Amino acid sequence: MKGKLMLEILSTLDKGESNLADLIEYACNLASSFRRAEVGLIRNKKAQLFNFNEKDEKRKIIKRFYAMISYLEKDGLICRFFQKERLYLKITNRGKDKLNSLKHKFNNALPDWDYKSRSDKLRTSQKGVVIVAFDIPEKERVKREWLRNALRSLDFEMLQRSVWMKKGGMPESFINDLKSMNLAGYVRIFQINRLGNLKQLV
Repeated sequence: MKGKLMLEILSTLDKGESNLADLIEYACNLASSFRRAEVGLIRNKKAQLFNFNEKDEKRKIIKRFYAMISYLEKDGLICRFFQKERLYLKITNRGKDKLNSLKHKFNNALPDWDYKSRSDKLRTSQKGVVIVAFDIPEKERVKREWLRNALRSLDFEMLQRSVWMKKGGMPESFINDLKSMNLAGYVRIFQINRLGNLKQLV
């Protein structure tokens, strides 16, 4: 949340100077919308219900917002000035460098490996066995660990460190995530149906 809030504030200021009151309203609307969507998602899953109080949530958001503004100002990422008796904020050159760093970080962030929390279309039939084999180089060890976590979340069983198997289907999003992370060249996925026919998926 801290990194995303920082990214949103710096991105907004990078578009032009902003009045503090307008920026607070923007942050509240953004965070409140996210929170309501999160609550609705959990309710739809018939899991734990949140007692969502929008006024309390808004106070928490404003408190976090002011703490972030203070942090950004102390770190020299933004500065304040007054114009016609109104307080404005603007991004500094150091803040623009930080913004570019944050954009790079979030653009290169790995997908969520918890596929159980998604309701995805299946790429394969649920009848048969799926085998995943991979040989990912050490320089990509973070992605390799992501893959193992993803396979565990999909109820795969480890036959060897780099060979996993499960009965049932494979979600479409998992295949797409492998391709977006440029892992398709290191991973092979096969499905064996009940007749013993072998089909390569990746």
